[in-house]
Amino acid sequence: MTNLEALQAVLPGIGEVTDNLYTKVLLDRDVASSDVYDDSVKDTIDLCSADLMVILLRLPDIQEGGLAIRYDRGYMRSQAQEIYSRLGTDSEKATIDGTSKW
Repeated sequence: MTNLEALQAVLPGIGEVTDNLYTKVLLDRDVASSDVYDDSVKDTIDLCSADLMVILLRLPDIQEGGLAIRYDRGYMRSQAQEIYSRLGTDSEKATIDGTSKW
């Protein structure tokens, strides 16, 4: 399993996230997406999943015909904050409200 596949496994069923976004989040945390996943990057992969959750908080709900995609933003926010807090990153001090800063 690669680091990219490990990150994808943490957030299953997320349709809007492209491989490019997964790769960007991994690279932002200095993790090569094609490297073999091992225990030494577990915490970093968790941080990447929190980063992705924060990105997903900014996306609008999607509704097209009978299909609707909606995320439980409260749950995602709490999960991201829990990961940042557990791993003691500076991101835990940030306020996560799900709105774009632009």
